[in-house]
Amino acid sequence: MKMLRKWRAPQFIVMRPSGNTPYNASTGWNREDEQRTNQLLASLSKRFMEGLGLELDRVVGLMHVLMARQGRLQNDEPRVSDVKGPAELEDHKFAKMAIEQARKCVPESDEQPRPRVGAVVVKDGKVLGIGYRGETAPGDHAEYVAMEMKLKDATLTGATVYTTLEPCTTRNHPKIPFAERLIERKVKRVVIGMLDPDDRIRGFGQMKLRTANIITDLFPSDVMSEAEELNREFTRFCIDNKTGAK
Repeated sequence: MKMLRKWRAPQFIVMRPSGNTPYNASTGWNREDEQRTNQLLASLSKRFMEGLGLELDRVVGLMHVLMARQGRLQNDEPRVSDVKGPAELEDHKFAKMAIEQARKCVPESDEQPRPRVGAVVVKDGKVLGIGYRGETAPGDHAEYVAMEMKLKDATLTGATVYTTLEPCTTRNHPKIPFAERLIERKVKRVVIGMLDPDDRIRGFGQMKLRTANIITDLFPSDVMSEAEELNREFTRFCIDNKTGAK
């Protein structure tokens, strides 16, 4: 049985010389060797792919222009900045939970605007406790309800606390500022819905926690807006009176 030789691509046959040089049949054609043929093929393939890429880019650009003119481009496709990881999704969930607690707050007897605050205590992805201002008694802070009344004997080392308002740094004696309580309970992280509009506290609560090596973050922007809207009257009161009501 006759063995078939392994197939090889045909070698290039090129015309030399070219351009404006007069044609000479005896010297005008040359068969390239295999190495040179491969080089020429690679070069031509590269040029073809580059040209194809440029043409595809041009066509895509034209299609985007056409679709924009027709109003067919949608802005609801997720951007890179919109894509949330597991930690961001968890923050969003628990921040919303704190907002829902804050909505339960009721006006106090003196009718003076008070902050509407909700708090959620989380550890290892599980909710340990929740609370809102005035849940147990008028004026009781949300964090106090969640941590000191409902979780008095729990171990909160390493926990995360979501609170719709920056933890306070000053209280009337013998009450203890909640920033200090968070430090005493050795929580790992505090996620804040909005800074306190009371200029005696604004920023100092967050700074006190950071000084104690507690991680502080803010609510996702959309949930933060909800916290600010809930406390619109309280914020206006603080601005008008240059102080807050605790």
